[in-house]
Amino acid sequence: MHYEQSIRKLKHRLHDHFGNALNQVIVFGSVARGAVTADSDIDLIIVLDDDLTEINWRVEDAILDLAYPLELEDDVIFDLKVMGKQAMQEKFRDMPLIERVRQEGIIV
Repeated sequence: MHYEQSIRKLKHRLHDHFGNALNQVIVFGSVARGAVTADSDIDLIIVLDDDLTEINWRVEDAILDLAYPLELEDDVIFDLKVMGKQAMQEKFRDMPLIERVRQEGIIV
């Protein structure tokens, strides 16, 4: 599968758009576990500076606008979660999703 290449391309597009405000891109789920099937999507947490992620719909729209053409080009589906760095470490740290990301996530 070409998941790794698609992830790298998306990270590059995100970095071009957000610059240093992009803190991390973390892959988790079946891709991180190496349990990819033909129906797998690519689960990613995109961690941005906190001032960008006060659940700002414009930021999320910009990310979707960057990801969608790549989904078409590479025939993949991204499942994207956007979080601020501090919120991920403090506010959401006890969420089951974040615990799963801590256990199996791979920073790309």
